[in-house]
Amino acid sequence: MAKGTLALVYCLFFVTTFLVLISAVFVWFYSYEKQRTFLQQIWVFSELVLDRKIPFGQWELGLVSVLLVITSIFVLSILIGILTAGIEGKLEELKKGRSIVIETGHSLLLGWSPHIFLIISELIIANENQKDSCIVILADVDKTEMEQLIRDRLGGKPRARIICRRGNQTVMTDLDMVSINFAKSIIVLPPSMSGDADILLIKTLLTIVKNPCRRSTPYHITSVVYDERNIQVAKMVGKNEVILVNAESMISKIIAQTSRQPGLIDVYQEILDFNGVEIYFKCVPELIGETYGEISYAFDTSAIIGFKKRNEIILNPPLDTVYENDDELIAITEDSDTFNLMLKSDYDIFNEKINDAMPKVQKKEHVLILSWNQRATAIINELNNYMVNDSQITVLVDQNNAGSGFSENSFASLDITVNLEIRDISDRYILEQLDLSNYDHIILLARSDLPTERDVDSFTLVTLLQLNDIANLQGVNPPIVSEILDNRNKELAESAGVDDFVISDRLVSLVLTQISENKHLEVVFGELLSIDGIEIYLKPASDYIELEQEYNFYTILAAAGRKNETAIGYNRPQTKNKHGNGMVVSPEKGKKVKFIAGDQIIVLGQLKIDTT
Repeated sequence: MAKGTLALVYCLFFVTTFLVLISAVFVWFYSYEKQRTFLQQIWVFSELVLDRKIPFGQWELGLVSVLLVITSIFVLSILIGILTAGIEGKLEELKKGRSIVIETGHSLLLGWSPHIFLIISELIIANENQKDSCIVILADVDKTEMEQLIRDRLGGKPRARIICRRGNQTVMTDLDMVSINFAKSIIVLPPSMSGDADILLIKTLLTIVKNPCRRSTPYHITSVVYDERNIQVAKMVGKNEVILVNAESMISKIIAQTSRQPGLIDVYQEILDFNGVEIYFKCVPELIGETYGEISYAFDTSAIIGFKKRNEIILNPPLDTVYENDDELIAITEDSDTFNLMLKSDYDIFNEKINDAMPKVQKKEHVLILSWNQRATAIINELNNYMVNDSQITVLVDQNNAGSGFSENSFASLDITVNLEIRDISDRYILEQLDLSNYDHIILLARSDLPTERDVDSFTLVTLLQLNDIANLQGVNPPIVSEILDNRNKELAESAGVDDFVISDRLVSLVLTQISENKHLEVVFGELLSIDGIEIYLKPASDYIELEQEYNFYTILAAAGRKNETAIGYNRPQTKNKHGNGMVVSPEKGKKVKFIAGDQIIVLGQLKIDTT
């Protein structure tokens, strides 16, 4: 019985065979009816065991037949019970999710977190043009529970096969169970958004990379790190096989950038979301020898943003940069099918309508930050890079919310002035004492001292409602950027009158998914978020062309090129697209659009602070 169902079936087979042989010997020797041979008698009793039909005749034959029928009933009953129990046991074993996954070229997710549903949905969209795509999940969660949660959150039948297995991501045999050596990409998900998750990541990397049965080719592993001190250790373990996203640094930079440019977060969402435009790489041998300025016009439905030269990524290169052999073009486009060469003899550019005016001198600014969390210090340091000298940042924090880094000594070396004040911002009276007209930008951070995400977002939404009401009473409309944690509160944040909101964990998940599909995107995103790199800017359309006239996007592209920038889209707040805003990234260049006051051009360029 310890050897399982198959051993029991073999045992019953031998018992039945033994009884048939003994019975056949008895009847053949003691029966007066000798017309059957010994082998014929064995055959008769074998049929008797199977059919259970008792023949009439000699008493010896009848007695043995009755005994055989009773025995056969007993044996077959046991056999049915054994097979039933064996099948049920096998089904229970399969439900536990411990069977080996036989897949190749699949996306492997290690770990479980509330953000796994977004990653799964993005991976499904990213691979919808591939036949029979597969996503495999290994987590220490009940297999049936994982499958039910995925069905509930994604709804309907997913357009890709999703296979769940229960196991430990730091155990080699469990990793072998999900065919890790045949995975296309691996995403290690943190169980919690804290530095403690980094330790699990490092252990997971050790298990994968140091596995004696690992494959010879490098893995493509993507994960997120929350404590900057753990990045060096994780890279030392994973070496060139792992790409790490520094979550705190990335979110801090995005909040700093979007606080200064309302609408910028929509551009990031559009580029990072697989449901919108994406960044693609492509070799186009027909364009070898052409310059970046010429190539920018060669794709009607794609926005060319740079070159990949060997292992170097160059965004917004000088217009005279030559496209050479083995180079790749980098473009923002809707799909690989829209990344097509379309040369024209005349691009219908209105050169006489292009505005060559230089950007205005940047003035001193005053920024208001409400609440405090672990990213606040990094956000202030990042804002220091964008603001002119003698600008100010005022921080209002509740006594219980003042955490690590909340000290004026932390910002003594900055070129701007940082004022830290202990105020209960949940008190409307405190907020009413603020003259909101004095602030150029307002940032509302997610509090770090509340126990759950629900409590944090509830406080944020209530504070937003209060700020919006006070701003209306004061007759001002300062741009407000807020940080929320749960994507399901997006519509509530919009109704609260916030200009922009950063869903921090959603952005991290989107970046992870994008890099898992194309590892070169790590350098592209790093460049876009670097103060010294090429960034995305939303600038008044009047800086580029004369308003109240229709232009195709080739004209906008030419106008941006004169300022050493690359135009990738436009924002028309008076119009609404499917996302509820007027943002259009990588538009059809031949289509004419009438630009009016308030419209903006989306460009790639480098930060220039003019304090003269």
